[in-house]
This record gives sequence, C-alpha cells and structure tokens, in this order.
Amino acid sequence: PVTVRRDPLLFTMAAMGIGSLPYAALLLAGAGEARALLPDLTPTGWAAVLHLAIGCSVAGYLVWFWALRQLPASSVAAFVFLNPPLTALFGVIWGSEAFHWSLVPFGGLVLLGVALSTGLLSGRRQD
Repeated sequence: PVTVRRDPLLFTMAAMGIGSLPYAALLLAGAGEARALLPDLTPTGWAAVLHLAIGCSVAGYLVWFWALRQLPASSVAAFVFLNPPLTALFGVIWGSEAFHWSLVPFGGLVLLGVALSTGLLSGRRQD
C-alpha cells in the first residue's frame, strides 16, 4: 500500500538501505565470520561483492522498476526467467563456471519463452 502513495523505486532503495544497516553494524562491531573474511578478500573477491551489491541489487531494481513503468506487470514478470541463463553467463564470464555447449540451446529456449510470453516476437505487448 505504501507504494501507491510513494515512489516505488525510492521506497525500495530506502528499504534496501535500511535493511542493510543491522548487518553493517554487526560487521563494524566485529561480529560474525564476514569481518574475519574481509581482510582476506582478493581484488576478484571485492569485484564480486561490488557486482552483487551494485550490479545485481541496485541496477537490477532500477531496471525492474523502469520496466514496470514501460510495460504491464504481467510482461515484466516473465523476465524473472532470465535469471538462470544470466547466472550461467556471468559464471562463465567471471570464470567460476565452465562453459558447456548445452548452455546455448537451453539458454536460447528460455530467451524464446520470454520473448513469446511478452509479445516481443509478435511486436505487440500483452496485458
């Protein structure tokens, strides 16, 4: 209900920021295993943390809410199915997953399903 009265994007960003405060406090206080792991993070590890925080969370929500302003929610919801092929792709890019040719047809099948369900192939949007 609050997103009817307030900007959903601003509300989501504020909720993410407020929700991370308890963890940040625990981290600064020295509690938990994360504090012990931070000094041992390699540049690749820091890049992965930044990728998750900025690329996946912040940018992901920005794109999600932008899409909700452009398309019906039923069409935008279909894009959730892009998570598995994108996860596999980023795993290959980051070097944490080995490329296998089975990724191509199955990833393509997911892309086709998203395109069909959103009306991108027919040139019309579904409501």
